Amino acid sequence: MTTTKIPEVYTALANVLSNLSVEKNGVLPGNMGGKPYITAVDVAAEVKRLFVANNLIFLPDEKVVHQETRESNNRLQLIITITGSYTIVSTVDGSNVVISGTGDGLSTGTAVAANIASTNALKNALLRAFLITEQSVEDAGRNEAAPGQAPAQNAAQRKVETARAVAKPVDGELNALKAKVREAIEAGTKTREEVVALQNQLKESTKKTGLDLQRELVSALGL
Repeated sequence: MTTTKIPEVYTALANVLSNLSVEKNGVLPGNMGGKPYITAVDVAAEVKRLFVANNLIFLPDEKVVHQETRESNNRLQLIITITGSYTIVSTVDGSNVVISGTGDGLSTGTAVAANIASTNALKNALLRAFLITEQSVEDAGRNEAAPGQAPAQNAAQRKVETARAVAKPVDGELNALKAKVREAIEAGTKTREEVVALQNQLKESTKKTGLDLQRELVSALGL
C-alpha cells in the first residue's frame, strides 16, 4: 500500500498554529477603555519566531490596487489600498502555500500611506491564516458586534472611510467649479492660456490648493 507523504509546509504550519501565543503588549488609551490588546508588531514577531523554528520562509508580493487623493480640512490626503500575496515555503522540501490580505493606508504622503497599507495587508493575512481574533494596534477600541450584526470596522478602515465621506461634498463643489471654467473656455469667453496663467498666479500669491484655489480662480474670472 502506497502512502502519500504530507508536504512539510503543512506539518510546519500545524506546529506554528499549535504553538502560537501572542501576548497583549498594547494598552488602549483611557478614552477607549484602557484595556490591553495584541499589536500588529507582536503578531509578526511571534510568527517570525515560529517560522524560524519550523524551517519556514516568507515571501511577500504586494501591489497597489487602488489609489485616490482626497481633500479634508484644506489638506490633501492620499488613500492607498494594497493587496498582498504571501508565499510560505518549507526549506525542507520546497512545498508552499499562499495566504493573502488587503489593507488601506491614509496619510498626506505617498510613502507613509503605502507603508500603512502594506502593514495592514500583512496583518490581515496573518490574522486570518492563524485564526487570531484579538485586536491589533490598528483595531484597538473596536466594539464587539451584537448578535446578528456585522462586526464594527477597525480604526484604520474607519479613518479611511471618514476621509472619503468628508471629501464627497468637497469633490462635488470642486467638479462644479471646474465645469464653470471649462464652459467659459469652450464658449470662447476665456482662453485656456489665460486661465492657466491666472491659476498659477493665484496659487503663488495665495498659497491655496484644491477647492480653495478653484474658488479663487472662478471669482477672479468673474464666473
